[in-house]
Amino acid sequence: MDTSLILRHLKTHGQLMDYEIAEAIKSPIGKVRPILTDLAARGEIFGCHVTRFPNGKPVEGMQFRITGFRPAAAPGRKTKPNKQASPSEVTQDDDLSPPDAD
Repeated sequence: MDTSLILRHLKTHGQLMDYEIAEAIKSPIGKVRPILTDLAARGEIFGCHVTRFPNGKPVEGMQFRITGFRPAAAPGRKTKPNKQASPSEVTQDDDLSPPDAD
């Protein structure tokens, strides 16, 4: 089996469970798991053990994602950062030092 197919699928679809990867590339889970383990050992992907509860029944598996890959930002409107006061806008009233004791 070609590892580039798995890497390309993870890069396209993001973080996935091992059985989801096997279904997507139409390969038995028994053949996909050793390849995923090898890719994780080489540092190309990152995996962790996960337990999901679909319909209240626990399903254990491994979840994988590309190491260091950051997907592009989603399209659409973005929030603007809050305006920060510049040092010239700070007034004397903002000075919190204690008054001089005479």
